[in-house]
Amino acid sequence: MTNRYNHFFLVGFFFLMYISVHSQNDPLFTQYMQNRLIINPAYAGSNLGLDVAAVARFQNIGLSNRLTTTQSVALSSSVDVLKGGVGLALTNDMIGLQRTTALQVNYAFQKRINSVNIGVGAGVGFINLGLNGSAIITPNGEYGSSINHNDPNLPQTFVNSFSPDFSVGVYIGNKKFFVSASVNHLYTNQKVSGLSQYFSYNHDRNLIISGGYNFEITKKFYLQPSLLVRTNFQKVQFDLSTLLNVYNNFLVGAAFRGYSSRSIDAISFFAGASFKNFKIIYSYDVGISFIRKFNSGSHEISLNYSIPLKINQLEGKYYYNSRYL
Repeated sequence: MTNRYNHFFLVGFFFLMYISVHSQNDPLFTQYMQNRLIINPAYAGSNLGLDVAAVARFQNIGLSNRLTTTQSVALSSSVDVLKGGVGLALTNDMIGLQRTTALQVNYAFQKRINSVNIGVGAGVGFINLGLNGSAIITPNGEYGSSINHNDPNLPQTFVNSFSPDFSVGVYIGNKKFFVSASVNHLYTNQKVSGLSQYFSYNHDRNLIISGGYNFEITKKFYLQPSLLVRTNFQKVQFDLSTLLNVYNNFLVGAAFRGYSSRSIDAISFFAGASFKNFKIIYSYDVGISFIRKFNSGSHEISLNYSIPLKINQLEGKYYYNSRYL
């Protein structure tokens, strides 16, 4: 019986979506700076070579009997013939009875001016929303030998809904700094079929601005602060983080999410290591919002691997012409 009551919050959520829904529904990552392609298509090809990034997040452990988890994998490569780069980003977000999977193909035109790279990009893909209607429990539902939610908008089986998805962005950076601005979900329109009717689910259009700088304290110690500001043009969220890179092999740091008493969410701690072109970082979020009493925090782990592009330089050769000896 306890499991059923754990689903009541979902039912109330669906009642609010009778005609249309607008909410802050993008996946959240503490280590956003380690996987920049998933928030900005203009990052594709900004590094000369191939970049592979993966991140897994397990959020608010213990808050519900169903695990809230998000996974993302992104590939980015520079392509000289395209005068820029291409990227592929896959994200899977599972919250309660709802699963959201997004796949996006990105292209960015890259212009390198001295040591600074400027990228302008766009992403095209789709979002798939899945809902396990057979596990929904409504206050007025009848659940015996059959399922009857007594709500024509809710499905009785697992249902899927597809929608196109578009994003644009600008990215400027080099090894010292980066500045990023993007707008995601320029258009989405998902219709989730219920028993006899349907409701529309639209992802918020999000503006995401981020930036960071790599300060050289000594030749073996680097401090890397970064800031991310996200808004759906209704609410604003801030993420401020700092990483300390020691001997280019070990990383430690901390982060803070929120800016006011109503938006405070978590304090995060980082620890990681890098070896040659491989990097792994683990972070733990300590909840400081009102729901901290009901969960044991959030865990996140990221993996990065890069293959730099080898530029072959032609060696100078002498050509002797007998006519001009």
